[in-house]
Amino acid sequence: MSRIVGLLNRYHPMERAAWLLAAACLVLTVVSAGRPVFTNASRPVRGIAVPVFALQTIRGIEELDAILSDAPSPDREVMRVKQFVDFVLIAAYGALFAVMAAALARVRRVAFAILVLAWAAALFDILENASILKIVDTGLQAVQPAMLDRLRVLSAWKSVLQAAGILACSVFFCLSPGGRARLAGLVGIAAAGLIAAALFHHPLLPWAGPALAAALCGYAVTLKFPPHESSS
Repeated sequence: MSRIVGLLNRYHPMERAAWLLAAACLVLTVVSAGRPVFTNASRPVRGIAVPVFALQTIRGIEELDAILSDAPSPDREVMRVKQFVDFVLIAAYGALFAVMAAALARVRRVAFAILVLAWAAALFDILENASILKIVDTGLQAVQPAMLDRLRVLSAWKSVLQAAGILACSVFFCLSPGGRARLAGLVGIAAAGLIAAALFHHPLLPWAGPALAAALCGYAVTLKFPPHESSS
C-alpha cells in the first residue's frame, strides 16, 4: 500500500483528480445502463434500443405511452432512478472539464472555450433531466405537446454542446506533442463525430454515453500539470 501511495504522490493532485473523475464517469455510465431495468412493457420506438434515449427524441403522446405507459408504472420509476444517476454523472463530467481547463490554462482562450461549452452542455443536461422527471410525474392525459418539444430541443442542444466541447479538446490534444496526446485527440474526434451523427441517426444515441466516457478517460490519462513536490 505504501508503494502505491508513493507512486501516486509522484503525480500532481489535479492529475489524480482527473483520473478519479474520469473513472467516476466510466462507472456511472455503466451503472446507468444497468439495474434497475425497464420491463417488457416498455417498447422503445424508431429503432432506438434504450428507453432513456427514445424518450429524449420523443415525437408524441403515442410514443410516450409505448416507452413509459401511463402513470403510475414501474418503467416510470426506473426512468426516475436513471435520471438521478445521470445528475451525478453530470457533476462528474462537469468537474473533469474544469480540471482539463485548468491544465490548459496556458492557452486561456482555448481553456475558456472548452469550459463554457462543457458547462453549457451540463446545464442543458440538467434541464433535460428535469424535463424528463416532470414527464414521469405527469399522466398521459395531462402531458402537453410543448413538454415533449422542450425535452427534444434540450436533448439536441446538450448533444451539440457535448460534441463541440469534446471536439475543442481533441483538436488541442491532436496538435500537442506526444503520441499519447494525439491518440487521445483522435479518440475524442471519433467520440464527437459519433455524438453528432446520433443527432441525425437516433439508433446511435445509446453509444453517445460510452463515447463521451471513452474520450474523457483518454483526456484524463494524458493531462499534464507542473511537477508536484511531495511534502514528505
